[in-house]
Amino acid sequence: MSKMTVAEAAEYFKVSKEAIHNRVRRGTLDCVVEHGTKYIIAGDTKSTPPQNSGGNDKYYSYIEQENSALKAKIAELEGETRSLREQREQMKKRRSSRSIKSAMTSSKMCCRWLLRSF
Repeated sequence: MSKMTVAEAAEYFKVSKEAIHNRVRRGTLDCVVEHGTKYIIAGDTKSTPPQNSGGNDKYYSYIEQENSALKAKIAELEGETRSLREQREQMKKRRSSRSIKSAMTSSKMCCRWLLRSF
């Protein structure tokens, strides 16, 4: 058994200092406080640190699946957005052509009225 500081333990386990503090708080790591310094009690520090378990592999595969699903949803929403923008542009063109036709019709009617009055 040996002891190391929180920073040394974080480096040893390849995690952040906050993760070490969380493990101490949960009770998965033992610690002692000497002269105001917190030391983590660990096994033989000469050996290699424990490797990540298969739980991380499950987590990573879950994250990859979620990421793929979100990418698919983004592509779908982008397609819908593109379609809606095209529809909006078509509606603008129709309105514009209608207003031009309406203006032309009303100007023709004005011209006819003027011609009749003379």
